[in-house]
Amino acid sequence: MRGRTHRKTRKNRKSGGFMPSVMGSFVANARMLTPLAIAAGYRLMDNAKQVRKNRVHTRSKAKSRRKRQ
Repeated sequence: MRGRTHRKTRKNRKSGGFMPSVMGSFVANARMLTPLAIAAGYRLMDNAKQVRKNRVHTRSKAKSRRKRQ
């Protein structure tokens, strides 16, 4: 009876590295998407200023609150 045979594993297999077929399209897409991502980020930051929590209360709002009370 033969013992268990060891199957060869590919320890020397290359992982990662430069893959031109994938990297080429990635670079092309990144050039197109970067300005869009920057614009979207700017809009998010701009809209964050309009949230009620972040608003700075002006005198006119403070006066109108006093009138209501």
